[in-house]
Amino acid sequence: LPVFFMLMGAPMNMINLLRNKEQYQGFADALAYTALHEAYNEDQTLEQAKSATIQKSQNLKSSRELSVALPASNIQYGVWDEETRTFSEDDNSRKAVRVELDFLETNGNPIQDLVRPFFGKKYSDLKAVSYASTYRPNCFRNGLIALGELVLKDGTDVGEGVCVHGQAGVTVGNGGTFAQGAEVAVLTKAHLNA
Repeated sequence: LPVFFMLMGAPMNMINLLRNKEQYQGFADALAYTALHEAYNEDQTLEQAKSATIQKSQNLKSSRELSVALPASNIQYGVWDEETRTFSEDDNSRKAVRVELDFLETNGNPIQDLVRPFFGKKYSDLKAVSYASTYRPNCFRNGLIALGELVLKDGTDVGEGVCVHGQAGVTVGNGGTFAQGAEVAVLTKAHLNA
C-alpha cells in the first residue's frame, strides 16, 4: 500500500514542482524587468533601484515568500554578452540585471514536497533565475520598435535622436536619410539589411 501511494504521488509531486517553478520563474522574469526599469532612473543609485524592486515585489502574489527569496544581494547589475550568452556582474552598469529567487530550506521558504516525506524529507529547494538587458535606452524613449523585423520603406527619413530597433532585424530601403544622432539598434550586423 505505501508503494501504491508513492507511485501515485510521484506524478502529482512532479506537477506540483513544475507549477511552482513556472509561477516563480514568472515572478523572477517580472522582477528582472522591474529591476532594469528602476536602474534606468539615473536619479537613484543602483542600491536604491534594488530597494525599489524589492518594494515592488511586495505587490506580487505570494509576496511573503518573495520577501525571503529576494534579498538585495540576489539582484545583480552588469552586462549581458549576447554572443556568448553570458552575464558579467558590474556594479557600475545599468545595461543588464540578473535576479535570483531562492526557495530554500535554509531560508525557511522551501517548496512542499508530496513524495519525499516517505524518505524523511518534506521539502524541495527551488531556484528561479532571470536575466534582462536592454540594447539602447533611447529606443524605448524615442524610437520605432518592432517585435519582429522593422522595415523602413524607400525614402524614409529618420530624425535626430530617433532610434530604430527590430527584434528580428532592421531593413532599410533606398533613398532614406538618417539625421546626426539617429541610431539603428540590432543584435548583430547580420540583423541589419541596408
